Amino acid sequence: MRPLISQAIAAPGQRAHDAAGMHQFFQAVPTLTYAVERKCRPQWSIPERCMRRYNLIVLLGGEMTATIDGVQYTLREPGDYALFAPGTVHRAETNPRNLMHCYSIEFGLRLFDEPYRPESCPIPPVGHLHAPDRVIKEMSEIVHLWRHRPLGYPLRVRGLVASVLFDLFQQAHLEGVDKHKVRLVENAARYIRQNYARPIKLADIAAVVNFSPVYFGAVFRRVAGRTPIDYLNQTRVQAAQELLLSPTLSVAEVAQRVGIGDPSYFARLFKKYTGLSPREFRKLQ
Repeated sequence: MRPLISQAIAAPGQRAHDAAGMHQFFQAVPTLTYAVERKCRPQWSIPERCMRRYNLIVLLGGEMTATIDGVQYTLREPGDYALFAPGTVHRAETNPRNLMHCYSIEFGLRLFDEPYRPESCPIPPVGHLHAPDRVIKEMSEIVHLWRHRPLGYPLRVRGLVASVLFDLFQQAHLEGVDKHKVRLVENAARYIRQNYARPIKLADIAAVVNFSPVYFGAVFRRVAGRTPIDYLNQTRVQAAQELLLSPTLSVAEVAQRVGIGDPSYFARLFKKYTGLSPREFRKLQ
């Protein structure tokens, strides 16, 4: 039996990804290579393939069967989507008796000047958009811009593709999460952003929302997709990138200003999140 798309949403534990990999996904810049509104003919299909780019299909009508890494899914409701990620073996075909109408885009993700190659994509391969109007409107604009290519269109397209990915990620990642817990995590994240320059610990952050450190860590990871300490480290590294633009500050001084007393540990942390040492990053600016 073909599983419906609702059966493909991963369990909470399956949605947990390596923190550094998740950070890279958030920092990657989309580059569009193809966009189309497709009204399929009976013989339309995607032969089995494994791509180096992403292919996102959002259903407007009709029906499509997609097979991804050996698992078959049926998309038949407007707002259903399929995201073929790099490295997946996939194929697809329309139902000749219920021809698919869809928007389809292909895009890559890049970090600095290098392509982003994720070990796994933090967005489920298929799903249904709970509020599809915004994403469908954005996909429509992407297709329009790709077709007509007005001056400066790549800048707008990058923003639209990033917005679509944000909507897909938010829906998949926060599905079923108590909204009160989401607000508490947002409060804790705000505390981190305001106090990252101090030597704060997990217990300090958990106390802000009156949770035990262990329980708070689990809730934070469930909502934010990373641990509180990882979020703190990421915030410090982002602040350090700004400070490194100043030639008057040494690397050790930058480390101190973002709450890290050990310059060697700061350098290792900086490279973990950016792929560069602080000195290498400074040379590129």
